[in-house]
Amino acid sequence: MSSFVLAVEQFDDEEYEAAIVSLTAALKETDDNKSKAKILGKRASAYLRAATPVFEKAAEDAAASLTLSPNNQTAWLSKGEAMFNLDEYETAKTSFEKGLEVKGTAGKKASLFQKWINKCVAEIEEADEDEDEDEDNTEATATTATTATTATTAPTPSPVAVVPQPKFRHDWYQTSDTVAITVMAKKQKPENVSVDITENNLVIEIKLDDGSGSSFVLDLDLFDAIDSSQSTHRLSPFKLEVKLRKKESYQWSTLERSDTTTGPRIPSSSSSSTSSTSVPSAYAGNKDWNAIEAKMKKDEEEEKPEGEEALNALFRQIYGKATPETRRAMNKSFQTSGGTVLSTNWDEVGETDYEKDRQAPEGMEWKNWDGAKLDKEGKPIEKPTR
Repeated sequence: MSSFVLAVEQFDDEEYEAAIVSLTAALKETDDNKSKAKILGKRASAYLRAATPVFEKAAEDAAASLTLSPNNQTAWLSKGEAMFNLDEYETAKTSFEKGLEVKGTAGKKASLFQKWINKCVAEIEEADEDEDEDEDNTEATATTATTATTATTAPTPSPVAVVPQPKFRHDWYQTSDTVAITVMAKKQKPENVSVDITENNLVIEIKLDDGSGSSFVLDLDLFDAIDSSQSTHRLSPFKLEVKLRKKESYQWSTLERSDTTTGPRIPSSSSSSTSSTSVPSAYAGNKDWNAIEAKMKKDEEEEKPEGEEALNALFRQIYGKATPETRRAMNKSFQTSGGTVLSTNWDEVGETDYEKDRQAPEGMEWKNWDGAKLDKEGKPIEKPTR
């Protein structure tokens, strides 16, 4: 079995780390740019879906794939997803728009591209609103300082100007297993940010690099226990994101523990008939990204493959349902024939030496890398001398 075929099987079985290793080997087995583009695109998807996603590598692979094959829709989608998770929303939006341009406006995948574009637009608008708020706060602080300076010239002592407490907007959402808390603090230095995670508490401190010595502090008594060893945080140019791993899988009714009651325990449920008023959303904001992502995943799964992708899907389906003997026949016939024969009949394949008795497809002929014609045994055919 070739490394690429093995990688596809591993990918379909959701063994993404193993698929990455096989795809890396497959890259070394081919010099064909079209094949390399397909392998790189597949590896980008695997990096996105790995247990620990590597968004930087996914973006690199997708970009490399697009350099070789600019019309690769899957690579445009993977690049957009990677850049979105790296908070590069403008670049992500451009990638999705390019993918939509290649795909056209018809079909479920076009709808998927459009939903990602809408998601990028929402994040970009939100970032612009935060910038406006920061500017307003800066102007308010400057006005306060000016008033205090003017007051010093008056005969009566002026009150000490109160420095406003720094504040960054924060939001949260959850799945049955995790809680994600986002602090919209842009362009912060890593050395000024500290995150302390314990079983029932989260403390975030961001020291402002403005000479005032002030800090933003977010101290949360969490609704229920979390596993601090499995919890992480990541600082990007746009925000700080903390991901907490719940000790028990269920939906929290709030982020913070109440002094009077912990609230009802809400089990995870995929039922669409549950009232939105009886079960709180997994997201604290107005945009239900959880529902959007579920719909996007469903659309992607339901989309019917076309062309070569459909043919590969058919082969994977046949291989997945085949007996060990049939799989052995398919592997041997395909590999020893140089990819020109794919047979499921082991009785025939077991008796045939495709390497010695190679038959080029109709209308084609065997050649080596130098362009010399080859006979059935792979030996160069000498041209007759005049």
